[in-house]
Amino acid sequence: MSDSEVLEGSEAPFAPSVDWWEMDPADRVDTLGELRIFVARLVTAYGHQMTGAIPACWEQHEGAVRLLDALHRSYLVATHPAQVGEALIGWHHNLTYIRGELQTLFGMEACTDDHHAPMSVPQWAADIDAD
Repeated sequence: MSDSEVLEGSEAPFAPSVDWWEMDPADRVDTLGELRIFVARLVTAYGHQMTGAIPACWEQHEGAVRLLDALHRSYLVATHPAQVGEALIGWHHNLTYIRGELQTLFGMEACTDDHHAPMSVPQWAADIDAD
């Protein structure tokens, strides 16, 4: 099998993205369940490096769900059998970037493992989203 054949179809290192806004409730529950496992493994594997980045209430924050989902999908691509080992270096760059974004998000929200602060959004945005 040639290199180009290996990268076609089901052998391609590909993790389809999802549209969290368009998901029906059942799909959202399933996808969030997969993401919970990834996040738990991530926090377990990287321990103190994740301090301040992923509090216990992470899944109550849509922005965090989306950032962590993107990191999960990046991991799936990086660990696909058709990938070269170097792909994991790229994934670790993504991890560093997402960790910084999460620290900023949760630092602004003042969320910790012991405290959840609901995200405040401008009223105009909430009104548009509700319609």
